Amino acid sequence: MPRQTSVLSISLPKSLTKEVDKLSKQTSQTRSELMRSALREYMLNLQEDAELLKVAQERMKSFKKGSGLTHEQVWG
Repeated sequence: MPRQTSVLSISLPKSLTKEVDKLSKQTSQTRSELMRSALREYMLNLQEDAELLKVAQERMKSFKKGSGLTHEQVWG
């Protein structure tokens, strides 16, 4: 069966590596588990930020035109 993961190598400052190791021990996760979780969370936050920015930009366009968006238009 082919491998379901890819191996990535990253370089971290020693101080950050120590923090990763400390958190890894505290949470009973491997370094890989911890970094996967952190990366997933970071990517989700970026996506959410992009969506919020899009809503904010649409609201600004509406306000400049002299109208606002309804609650339903903003939040669905």
